[in-house]
Parts: sequence; C-alpha cells; structure tokens
Amino acid sequence: QEQFWLMEKLEPGTPMLNLPECWRVRGPFDEHAWRESIRLLATRHPALRARIEEVNGAPEQTFDAAVEVPVPTLDLSG
Repeated sequence: QEQFWLMEKLEPGTPMLNLPECWRVRGPFDEHAWRESIRLLATRHPALRARIEEVNGAPEQTFDAAVEVPVPTLDLSG
C-alpha cells in the first residue's frame, strides 16, 4: 500500500492503478441486481474500502465503513 501512496504522491491523479473493465451481457440484464452485487462485494471486503491517508508525512491505511461504488452502464442494444 505504501508503494501506491508513493506513486500517487509522485504523479497525483494518475490512472495507472485503475484497471478498467468492459463486459458484454447477452440476455436479460437486471441493472439493480448488478449494482447491489457490487455494493455488497465492497461491503464484505475491507480491501475494497481501503484508503491511504497522509498522517504526519507518512502513509496510514484507513477503511471506510461504507462506500458508494459508481457502476456506469451503457445500453448498446439499440
């Protein structure tokens, strides 16, 4: 985690730690169920709610109690 903190200090806002994904879904898609499953995943796994904050010049890992995970969708079904 310290390496992530250091990379962010050297290049603020860098997307190098983001891994974008794209999926094609065939058949019926329940967007509400999809968003709820992502929310529950983040709730159950503290690593997905972790943040690195600088405290007295040093990195310190903290965990949010809850997190809002943006899940953008784009309907290309026509």
